[in-house]
This record gives sequence, structure tokens and C-alpha cells, in this order.
Amino acid sequence: MDESTAPDGDRIAAQRSLRGVLEWLWEAAAEPVLTAMSTTPGGPPGPDAGEPLPRVWWVPGGLMGLLPLHAAGFHTDPGAGPPRRTVMDRVISSYTPTVRA
Repeated sequence: MDESTAPDGDRIAAQRSLRGVLEWLWEAAAEPVLTAMSTTPGGPPGPDAGEPLPRVWWVPGGLMGLLPLHAAGFHTDPGAGPPRRTVMDRVISSYTPTVRA
């Protein structure tokens, strides 16, 4: 059955599953990296108003290379104030297959 004819229940379940993966990816990989990069003790970097976002070059290894690190985060969080818990709101992401590349 193609996506255009899938029942709403299947679509909603797929969205819930994807949201769970992106939230896990934030907690397991992205947030620790962004916290380590932070110049502010105690939290991941968040751009000041009017400041450009920093660039991060992701070099995922193994199966991690199949996951969308740039999309990691809690996208359904209410706007509780900056910085949001999403990679896209904090950095500009790029990928490279190896550090040497």
C-alpha cells in the first residue's frame, strides 16, 4: 500500500516511531557533543540573537552513519525558550565520511 492510501493510524504510528528515534539520537549522541562544544558551562551552545549558527562537521562511524544527526532533537517540545533541544536550532550540520576527508 503506498503512502497516499495508508490509513491515518499507520502514518501516525510511523511519525511517533521516527520522533522517538530523533529524541533518542539527541540524548545519546547530539546533545553530549554539543555540550562538550559549549563555551557556556552547564549546557549546549545556543546562538545569541543575531549571531550566526556555528558549523558542526559530523563524522559518524558504522551504523551511526545511517542516522540523521542533523535532525536529532525534541521537535514537539513547546517553545519553552531558547535554546530548543534540536540540532537544527543550534548548529549548521555538515557530514564527512572520515576525519581525513
